[in-house]
Amino acid sequence: MAVCEGKKQDTRIQRIASSIRVVPDFPKKANGYRITGIMFQDITTLLLDPKAFKDTVDLFVEQYTGRGISVVAGKSPELPHLQWLRDVKSSSPL
Repeated sequence: MAVCEGKKQDTRIQRIASSIRVVPDFPKKANGYRITGIMFQDITTLLLDPKAFKDTVDLFVEQYTGRGISVVAGKSPELPHLQWLRDVKSSSPL
């Protein structure tokens, strides 16, 4: 575990955070006005990093494992909800 601001932090969180691209002042214009101060978090770079994406899924699964969750509501009728998380979690390690 790494130390961050005096607290122990899981190194996976550091890997995830460093793989997210920050785009300052995005969007550049809205209704013709320049917007400043918004720090857009682009997760495209996270999705393209297999190890960081796996860490994200692992942390998500760990957060909710053992909490007795039996139903998750969502809009995707094609797959059982969160099945893709189980698939990624059970796939061979990267």
